Amino acid sequence: MMKKILCLDRKDVFLDIGHGLGNTCLQAAFTAGCEARGIEVVFSRNSIAGVFRDNMMIQHRQMQPSSRRIVGEVNLRHGRLEDDVHRDFLTKGVTRAYVNNFNGVFADRSSKNNGVWFLDDYVAGLFALMAPGAIMVTLHPLNLGPTQDEANRIRRKHNLWESSNASFFSVEQVLLGKARDTVKWNQ
Repeated sequence: MMKKILCLDRKDVFLDIGHGLGNTCLQAAFTAGCEARGIEVVFSRNSIAGVFRDNMMIQHRQMQPSSRRIVGEVNLRHGRLEDDVHRDFLTKGVTRAYVNNFNGVFADRSSKNNGVWFLDDYVAGLFALMAPGAIMVTLHPLNLGPTQDEANRIRRKHNLWESSNASFFSVEQVLLGKARDTVKWNQ
C-alpha cells in the first residue's frame, strides 16, 4: 500500500523517519528497487534493523541469478532527526518519505519540546528542504503553513491572481480503511 501511495519506483530515494526495525526501508528497497534510508533514535531498534537488512541481503545474493530482483541499497542510521549532522542524509536526493507520527507521537506527545520545537516541526523543515516534487506520507498532519489551495484562496479573496508559487506543497488525504487516515504531502 505504501509503495502505491508514494508512487515509489526504482529511481526514487526513499526515507523513513523513525525506521524502527527497518521493515519499511527493506520493503521499499526489495519491492521498488530504490535506495532506502532510515533514521532511528533507539539504538537497539537500529541494531536489529541492521541485522535484518544484512540477513536479507545475504539471502538475496544466494538466490539463483534468474530469480533475483533488483534491490536498492539500504542505509540505516542511529541518530536524532533534529541533529544537523544528519541533514544531508535526510534531505539530499530524497524524493519519497514516510513518517509514522500516528496520534501526534512527534507533535504534542513529543518529549523533545522544552518550549521550543516539536519533532513534527523538524520533520516539516526537512520536507521543505527536499527536492521539488518530493512526496511525504505522514499519519498525523504537519504544520507547514498554508497549502497551495489555501494560499490561492487567500489571494483570490484579495483580488490577486492565483499562483503556482503561492505555496510549496499541496495535501491529499488518503483513506486506508476503517479509521486509518494518512496525509500525503506533495511539493
